[in-house]
Amino acid sequence: MQRLMGRRTRTLIPITKGLRKHQVDQTVRLASKSNDYRCKQKFYYDRHAKVKEDLKPNDAVRIKTPTGWRPAEYVRKSAYPRSYIVKAGEVDVSIGVTRLCS
Repeated sequence: MQRLMGRRTRTLIPITKGLRKHQVDQTVRLASKSNDYRCKQKFYYDRHAKVKEDLKPNDAVRIKTPTGWRPAEYVRKSAYPRSYIVKAGEVDVSIGVTRLCS
């Protein structure tokens, strides 16, 4: 039985010298297969992924609330990643990108 990185478990059962050698080619093959899978997944993700357009101050946006989507106005980008400051009514609110729609 081989473990990760082509190493065999220690055992008292006698084994041949050929089985004691590392099988590096299998490790390289698994790494290559893993890389192929990542490239394939990236290809399919990128087919439908869209780049969000940059917002300018005073752009009309909508924010998600528990009761539904409300209109708001974009003010500026927040200091936190993937967050924006929007003006909903008279109040400035920091909102995450998942709850913002332009």
